[in-house]
Amino acid sequence: MSPLGRPARFPVLLDVSGRLVVIVGADRASERMAASLAAHGADVVVIAPDVSASLHAMEADGLLTIESRGYVRGDLARAFIVVSASGSPEVDRAIAEEAKQAGALMVVPADADASDLTVPSVVRRGPLQIAISTDGTAPAVARRVRRDLAKRYGPEWGVYVALMGAVRTLAIETHGLGDPELAPLFDAIGESDILRRIRSGEDPTAAELLEEFSAALPGADGTIEED
Repeated sequence: MSPLGRPARFPVLLDVSGRLVVIVGADRASERMAASLAAHGADVVVIAPDVSASLHAMEADGLLTIESRGYVRGDLARAFIVVSASGSPEVDRAIAEEAKQAGALMVVPADADASDLTVPSVVRRGPLQIAISTDGTAPAVARRVRRDLAKRYGPEWGVYVALMGAVRTLAIETHGLGDPELAPLFDAIGESDILRRIRSGEDPTAAELLEEFSAALPGADGTIEED
């Protein structure tokens, strides 16, 4: 159980591309969510009587749609995620009721316990994402941990992870290997100084790295052993 007296939340990464996200209200927290969700490909609609210049700029760039009015029932039809930040407890209750009936995931930025999901603090390094959450109990702690991880995992990690993905794809295509057979290869690369080399400005290709560590592939010469 979490400190809030309910089961701990299940951690997951959501694909929101092309999904409708309705944000009711335009405070700073919901504005940040609008920008982040739009950046991840969501179809974002902001419903609020007054919105900031930055939201208007995002609309001008085609990142989201603004409806300059208050919430009315029916606004949440077909929504995948609903962000409720109206500033009115009565309106928020109506939004929660419709969101539940519509089967939408509910986010209340100011109330993690009333939300179906919470947005973690994230360190992003290319394909690598490190998410930190305290289940809504201590956001300041999550921010501090995020800062510490951001220092430990620098930009070179994004290059490194992307390169490992390219090596994996190339090894599968050229050697017909699956992930179990590739484990020794990636153990060897992981134990090498490749991160230091990338950090110092080296830019190896997947083909170069696969050749350099080919001795770790099945068969000492880097070829597949026959049964």
